[in-house]
Amino acid sequence: MTRVLVTGANGFVCSNIVFTLLQQGYSVVAVDRAFDAALVEAWTGQPVELITSDLTRLPDSAVDFVIHGAAITADPADGETPADHFRANVLPALTLLDWAHEQAVKRVIFISSSAVFRGSPISVLTEDTPVATDGLLYAVEKHSVELLLAALKQTYGRDVVAIRLGNIYGEHEHIRATRPRVSLVARLINEALTTGRVSIPRASSPTDWTYAADVGRALSRLLDVPTLPHALYHVTSGQVLTAVDILTALRAALPEVTITAEHTPAVPFRGYMTPDRLFRDTGFKQWTDFRSGLRQTVAWFKAQMEHSS
Repeated sequence: MTRVLVTGANGFVCSNIVFTLLQQGYSVVAVDRAFDAALVEAWTGQPVELITSDLTRLPDSAVDFVIHGAAITADPADGETPADHFRANVLPALTLLDWAHEQAVKRVIFISSSAVFRGSPISVLTEDTPVATDGLLYAVEKHSVELLLAALKQTYGRDVVAIRLGNIYGEHEHIRATRPRVSLVARLINEALTTGRVSIPRASSPTDWTYAADVGRALSRLLDVPTLPHALYHVTSGQVLTAVDILTALRAALPEVTITAEHTPAVPFRGYMTPDRLFRDTGFKQWTDFRSGLRQTVAWFKAQMEHSS
């Protein structure tokens, strides 16, 4: 059974990746600083080894692939310098790259972010679009590792890849210390189910949205392809929606709830990523339709609220 080490496995995106890899027949080594009881219960009896670690101590055990998703998306905490924050996000990646090389891991995939385009005025964002971090420290950290992986692949022949994720929605999303903000979709669902009143930007540019489980399916394909010609891929469904589009879909998913919308100030412009390179190099195109994914996400949030009541 192919074995994959996933860091940040307790988080929203990476826990979904673990669930999907298990469904695809992989064995998983899940690494994080702590694990929620609900995830531990869900993975009991599954081919999952849980390792509680901050990545300074990695297992001396064989794995075929590594997916590195551990990251701190929050701004520097009180008393933390920008350099501290940079080290906290970049040094684990360096440690993991050294470990993977020593362990003869076949391929390492690093999860990056569309935040690298925060200051870009361009609407359609491809892997060749110039990065514009706009001084966002998190984006600078992500892009720094992207550049390192490109050099490792081009100059040293390492099988390393970075993927950029845009807006992700789906099950298992809630606020954490390392991720203090949830997606617009999660916030709207929570507001609709608890109060019936939601707040959306008065105006928003269309951005790409991807169902979390699809990220795992795309990664499975990136692991399976024998040779990848590029060191960077956009993993996105390419489904582009505004905040009003999302609200319309949410009303359809919750016909029993009367949802009243309150408008907030317009949000800054943000372009949307395209999955064309991913499809050309891997053939992957199995994306969940937004309305279908939203219905599944709403069902999960309802179940969580019923369980906690």
